Amino acid sequence: MVKFLERNKERKAEIEDSRKKKGRKKKKLIIISVLAGVVCAASIFALAGKDDKGKLTYEEAEAAMQDISSYYSFDGVISSAETQTVYTPNLMTVDELYVSVGDLVEEGDLLVTYKQENSTALLQAQTSLSSAQLNLTTAKNNLDRIAALYEKGGVSMEEYESAQNSYTTAQLNLTQAQANYQSTEDSLEDYSVYAKVSGMVVSVSADSGEELNSGSEVMEIISYEDLEIEITIDEYDMSELSEGQEALITINSTGEQVSGYISELSRKATVQNGISYFSGTVKLNEGSDSVSVGTSAEVKITTSDAGEVLAVPVGAVQFNEELGSYVLVKDGSKMTETAVETGESNGIFVEILSGIKEGTVVMVPTYNNTSDENTDMSGGMPGGMVTMTPSGDMSGGRPSGGGMPGGF
Repeated sequence: MVKFLERNKERKAEIEDSRKKKGRKKKKLIIISVLAGVVCAASIFALAGKDDKGKLTYEEAEAAMQDISSYYSFDGVISSAETQTVYTPNLMTVDELYVSVGDLVEEGDLLVTYKQENSTALLQAQTSLSSAQLNLTTAKNNLDRIAALYEKGGVSMEEYESAQNSYTTAQLNLTQAQANYQSTEDSLEDYSVYAKVSGMVVSVSADSGEELNSGSEVMEIISYEDLEIEITIDEYDMSELSEGQEALITINSTGEQVSGYISELSRKATVQNGISYFSGTVKLNEGSDSVSVGTSAEVKITTSDAGEVLAVPVGAVQFNEELGSYVLVKDGSKMTETAVETGESNGIFVEILSGIKEGTVVMVPTYNNTSDENTDMSGGMPGGMVTMTPSGDMSGGRPSGGGMPGGF
């Protein structure tokens, strides 16, 4: 009986121990299930973390020959480095004009002559002449009176000789005043202006016989042999430019293009809104006679030019540590990471030196901005855009090494 009770007790203990073990297993199973559920939810959340508008897709592009060049563009107004504006120095009357608008003149050509009857110099000469004439008359009358008295013994020899000397001096003064007046009048009548530059007469603002005030504009001459454009350069662009660099100038109104070069770069900046700007001068080459002064133009200065080279869009080139620069080459329904060697870039296309050939179709990563409601996942993205991964699976994932190589 005692043994039976002991065995029964042991049996109960075994059953209780078995129940505890099952409970622990059940708890472990519940914990594992919960963790699995969390991981699954997190995975689902990660896959759905980007809404449809941020889904990564790919667009096809073909490797083709492109003109790869980089340039800076500036706006400016064409001006002439050599101009001459003729003004009247005093109150003057135009005697004769020797040129008209549109005439071509050479340096040294006669442009205009003036009369200046009312000039101060001429008035002074006239006053001096009148005074000399009056003094001569007075001296002559005094000499006649002294001579009559001298014959009667009324004055001494010294008084008579003094009167003679005064008359002789008055004659000399009159002769000098007459010569001065004539010289002044001749110089004013012959007042002439000559061309200081070779160019075209672009304006005439006076007529022959017209009286002009001091400082009045008479005409303007512009040389079309030395045209230029002033440009403003951001401080961050100065390192890419140098004097002598070639430039292409496009006239905005006509589309005409002429060549030129940077003739001068300022070494002193002006600061605007915290940014330093430098001035530069671009000279137009000879052969630009049809270009008008005062017209607006665009200046392009090329900093690098690789010419016609094999190129793909910049966005097609990616980078990782294993391959370096690479592109995703379309292979049926799959994409293959293919290493490439790159060259020049203009910010839109990049030169491909090796790795792929002309006509190769590459995939350019892009983000789709449309929703799933407008997207047919089975037929690809509109406009040639498809959602693929390098393994060929339809997905919104991003290929490895999606960064751009340095230098782009």
